[in-house]
Amino acid sequence: MQNLIKSDKTMEENQNIPSDTNITKVSVDLKQTTSGRWHVGSFKINVDSAGEFNELFDKVYEQVDKKLISLNRGIGINHGVQSNQISLSPDEEKLFMKLRRARMEVALKEGFPPYVVFHDSVLRQIAKQKPDTPESLRIIIGDKKFERYGSLILDSLK
Repeated sequence: MQNLIKSDKTMEENQNIPSDTNITKVSVDLKQTTSGRWHVGSFKINVDSAGEFNELFDKVYEQVDKKLISLNRGIGINHGVQSNQISLSPDEEKLFMKLRRARMEVALKEGFPPYVVFHDSVLRQIAKQKPDTPESLRIIIGDKKFERYGSLILDSLK
């Protein structure tokens, strides 16, 4: 898998957060694969509590995602809206974003880029179908992913 091999190229994005939060700094280390694709190498948030983390993570995640889309534009990876992309209702879109946050937490914990855990298209399919049994989720994500992440997804669907 050549596109998973990290190159020497890295970019560090540091952002000062507005003074209305108790955070002083967010640090995002973006890494580039040998094929040129950028992904999150590390994501650091200095906070005092899990509640602060969740609140700030939601604010910053969207900005990081936009930055990655911008960096990856034009390198042969389609990050924009695709004609075959699953259309979601507003409620399904909220569920999709909840699933993306859960995926990001797992990816950061395991040290993988988020797409290794689940691709956005899989999360969109889950948000659209809202599987309510382990068996129906297993059909969407397969046996190996179900064994590893099934409980996380089922918990996120509640």
